[in-house]
Formats: sequence, C-alpha cells, structure tokens
Amino acid sequence: MDTRMIGYFIACYEMGSLNKAAGALYMSPQGLGIVLDRLEEELGAPVFYRTKQGLMPTESGRLFYSRCSGLLNELQDIKMEMQRISRGENKLRIGYSCGVLNIFDIDRMERFKEKHLLDYTQWTEDLNDEIRERILRKDLDVAFVIGKIDSDKLHMEKIFSRPFSAVFYPGHPMYDRSSVEMRDLDGEKLITLNERFYSYHAILKRCSEVGFTPDIHIKTMEGELIYKFTAERQGTGVDVDFHRSTAWSKDLRCVEIEDSIPWTVYAVCPEDKKDDPRVQELLEYYRGICHGREA
Repeated sequence: MDTRMIGYFIACYEMGSLNKAAGALYMSPQGLGIVLDRLEEELGAPVFYRTKQGLMPTESGRLFYSRCSGLLNELQDIKMEMQRISRGENKLRIGYSCGVLNIFDIDRMERFKEKHLLDYTQWTEDLNDEIRERILRKDLDVAFVIGKIDSDKLHMEKIFSRPFSAVFYPGHPMYDRSSVEMRDLDGEKLITLNERFYSYHAILKRCSEVGFTPDIHIKTMEGELIYKFTAERQGTGVDVDFHRSTAWSKDLRCVEIEDSIPWTVYAVCPEDKKDDPRVQELLEYYRGICHGREA
C-alpha cells in the first residue's frame, strides 16, 4: 500500500462519490474503482458500500479513515526527516508561541546560538495553537508554548509563570490599588488581545468562574495597543505586563490580578528528543534566563 492509495481513499470518503473523487484526482472512475478494490484486498475488509446514492463507508472504512490523517502526517514527517538527513542538515528546529519571546533576550539568544549551537539552529514564531500543533506533528524539535499540552508523547516542563495585570490610566478609581481580583473588573470596559491568543480565553474562563461575563470593549492583535487604548481612556487593559515600556505607558499602572489564571510558559519536546544534548543545553540556558524573573 502506498500513500497515493490512502489519498485516493480519503478523497472517496470525503466526497462520497466515485465519480466526483475521480474528477478531483484526474482519474477515470474505473481506474479509481480498481484502486479501491486493491485497497480492500490489502486490508482484508470492505471500506465502502457501493450504492445508487454514492459511496457509503463501512465500519471498517470509518475506522481506516479515522487513522489515515495521523498516518499520512507520520509518513510526511518521516519523508521530511529523511530529506533533511540526505541534505546533511541537522538543525534544531525551535518554535515560540507569540508573546513568549518577551521573556527572553534576543541578543543573548543569538550569542548563545553562535557560541553553542553554531549553524544548526532555526527558530520560528507563530500563534500558540499553531506551535502546539507543530510540536505534536514533530515539525519542531523544541517548542515554548503557553499552557500545558495534554499528550503522553511529549516531555514538558514549566519554565516561567506570571499572573495577569490590570492596566489603569491616571484617575481611574483603582489606579492606586496594590492588587485587584478578577471580580473587581466586573463592569469595566476591558481591552485585551483577541481570540487567537491564550490570554483572551484565560480571561473569559476566570471571569466565568467568579460569576460574570466580561465586557470586552476592544480586542487587538498587538499587545502594545492595549496600553495605547488604555492611555486614551478607552477602558481597562488586561495584559501580562510585558509592554509597560511602550510610548503610551508612561503614566499607566499595571496592577496584579491576584486570582487570574497564570500565563505559564512550558518548554516542550518529543519524548525521543529530551535526551538530545542540544535540547538539554538549550533548556538549561532558558532556565537560567527565567530564573528569578517569575512574578
């Protein structure tokens, strides 16, 4: 069985029609039918019922389909890894969820790479969900993500944690508070990152737990804009207090939300990578950077 045969099966399954799948695959229905017959022969079980309405998956077909996506991803990972080896590449692929690089010093990272990892490190930054998916697919060797990943195939350790803060403009009734609780923000017009970020969902979850629905007045893709809009008195910002040095934050105050869900960074790698000396060296380096920086 080759990967093309699996791809043909997936097309038939998702389209529910031999003719439609054949058209999409630029094949004749007869040729595609022969492929399905051969697949069923190899599997030792029928995967479709052929009906006047189209192709209906059998129980075996549904089982095979449920495993196909993961199987193709695994095969693609193997192919990419073999291509890297054949090209003589041995780069350590590192992924950072958006926001995580705020806790690291980029210049120090580059110096460390030059001193210890030479030319075999490449790193990328992306949304938290994307980085989490890529480390699960083994597209990355190490990832720094926000929040735990539920998988027994990954080695994971917490390296940094900090509570959220409320950002107040001068004159706000809570401006001089030393701390607040999440329920204190009930009725406030909140300014946060948008739905694509961990912080947005952490805020919604904690507000729900303490019994209210937050009034999220402004959602943004840029952390610094939380401070700009707060400085313009558009509402109360909620952030992890990384951007207080922005041009707009001079007179603003970041006040810790005592009972917020912490913004926690985990270093993650596949179990079979945790003993790689480069991974161990990298994690030790980041432990050193983060030591003493947690709130």
